Amino acid sequence: MIDLYAILAVYSFITGAFIASFLNVVIWRVPRGESIVSPPSHCPKCGAAVRWWQNIPVLSWICLRGRCAGCRAPISPRYVLVEMLGGALFLAVFTTFGLTPATPVYWLWISLMIAGSFIDFDHKLLPDFVTDAMAEALPLLDRKLRVVSENTETTDEWLKAAQLAYKSTYGYEWQGDNLLIAREAMLISFIEYFEAKFGKQPLLKSLNYIAYIISWNVWQMDGLKGVVPDSCGDKVEIEQTLFDGPIERVTPCEGCAKDDIRRHNGTYCLIRDWGTRDHKKIRFIDLIK
Repeated sequence: MIDLYAILAVYSFITGAFIASFLNVVIWRVPRGESIVSPPSHCPKCGAAVRWWQNIPVLSWICLRGRCAGCRAPISPRYVLVEMLGGALFLAVFTTFGLTPATPVYWLWISLMIAGSFIDFDHKLLPDFVTDAMAEALPLLDRKLRVVSENTETTDEWLKAAQLAYKSTYGYEWQGDNLLIAREAMLISFIEYFEAKFGKQPLLKSLNYIAYIISWNVWQMDGLKGVVPDSCGDKVEIEQTLFDGPIERVTPCEGCAKDDIRRHNGTYCLIRDWGTRDHKKIRFIDLIK
């Protein structure tokens, strides 16, 4: 008989190892200001591209005996240690939380901490994607959730108060990766405070509703314009004429030209007014007097 739990445990380790293999790229390239997407993985000594079968976590390093397949330069064993660490931590999360919504959330948080820890060890600095999420998201709700836990007794009371705390907390970010991490951190805070108070995990429907609130209250925006980043600018229209062929007409963004936040031609960001019965949508800039 197939042991589903064992299969999922192995899958968790393998997933963690592959994620950690990618984190090795992040750890090496981010502090140097290099893209984590291009060029593909290559030997830092000879520049030879790393083929897919040479990039399998742990196994490839063992098969290659810790050396580049091209120039035979030694490959640091730390790459394998990071991969094994990722696999072990992902497995530990699965064995602790099982098939629950908390598992992928903690997997993401662990990935963030692995990358940040090794970058900090090597360069004595933490990249923005770590510090921004921690500085903006965690203290944002900590005080509110502590007050909620101290002044409620039942799960219903706690959930209603926590939902109110989240509905009254707003924030925006230009960069999408920082936004994602901040949202995840806020969701983790909800799970951890609930577990600390009641000794169990919140129900999936409670997590879904908090995630829904977070998705509206913490959003991506150009704070100087009130629009989705890079959504405004020159609008180009092609006008077909009978004799002169197509003519290109460029209409500049009036808001950018006149520095008027209310006249941009981009997509204005919407938030929800949780105080109304239907939680109506309003433009963020309409809150500005």
